[in-house]
Amino acid sequence: MNLRIVFLFLFLNIAIFAQTYTFSEQRYSDALDRTFELNGKISFLKENSLEVEYPQKKRNIVYRDGMLSLSEDGQVIEISENEAQGIMRYFDILLLLHKGDETLLNEQFFIKKSGVNMELLPKGSIKNFLIKITLQGFGKDLKEVTLFMKNLDRVTIKIENEIS
Repeated sequence: MNLRIVFLFLFLNIAIFAQTYTFSEQRYSDALDRTFELNGKISFLKENSLEVEYPQKKRNIVYRDGMLSLSEDGQVIEISENEAQGIMRYFDILLLLHKGDETLLNEQFFIKKSGVNMELLPKGSIKNFLIKITLQGFGKDLKEVTLFMKNLDRVTIKIENEIS
């Protein structure tokens, strides 16, 4: 009985600190010369963790404590180490942008500001997979993120609204 109370408390604690947004995502694949569109929910959880849900595909991705788990239709999806590393780098960037810590951002990117818009040019090893990031808004006011990848792929995420 006491264990149930602890789990309930932990679940509620995560829910209280979570910020959840609906979003639309547009991915352009240069290799396929094709654009894919998805809609979903992203929850920024306590302690640098996030969860992304794509209801149409019944896909769920959780990134917590440097670990990544993917499921589709309730079944765990196995992905290669390379794919997992790419997704985790992408999520690390989203967490950094959501946190809005300009000091950390300056450590990893050269920043060009123009009103509410920003262009981030990567420093260090991020340059190996990313050309630049463009932002509309920043931190809790982030409205749109576009990542331009070295392989000429492009991902645009439009934050639509906060739901919790």
